[in-house]
Amino acid sequence: MRAFIFSLLCIVYIELVVALSVSNSLINVPENFSYESANEAGIKVRIASTAKGLGAFATSHISLGTLLGEYRGETLTADEVKARFWGKRKPDSHDEAWISSREKRGQDTTGNYLLEMPHGGFVDAEDQDVSTWCRFMNHADENSCNVMPFMQSEIGGKIHTWPRMYAIHDIEIGQELCWDYGEYFFIGNRIQE
Repeated sequence: MRAFIFSLLCIVYIELVVALSVSNSLINVPENFSYESANEAGIKVRIASTAKGLGAFATSHISLGTLLGEYRGETLTADEVKARFWGKRKPDSHDEAWISSREKRGQDTTGNYLLEMPHGGFVDAEDQDVSTWCRFMNHADENSCNVMPFMQSEIGGKIHTWPRMYAIHDIEIGQELCWDYGEYFFIGNRIQE
């Protein structure tokens, strides 16, 4: 009976913490580059919902066409992605060292933050130590999203290595920033052979 009451109290406590975090937008966030870049950009990272987890929210009005940031992280080849995330190639010593480094620093290797580039490479924004706040933007279907990544690598004579995220609608204070991840994200992030 004592164990049951303790378990029940733990569940109530966790639900209360989540509810307070969502309602008050208060969470303790770790200090790393992803969160620092959000603060510098005037973006609030907080719990979007229990289903989505964290999200990115506007702290001021954002006008249509505004460059919000770049989707930065590690650049990986398709071959590296196949070994490190998709299990389509046996990891070599370089891949194993990469995975070990992630594990030692408490960084995941789910592949949920991969964005394929037009040249066939990938941006992996899962590692919060090297990725920008744009990793916190959640999915919305194309009719509901307010942000879009542009992959064009040359704009006005300047070379841009990273996908650039632009507001495709006016965005109001407190509104969540979302973009359409595309159909392939939801079928397992796999390369179509």
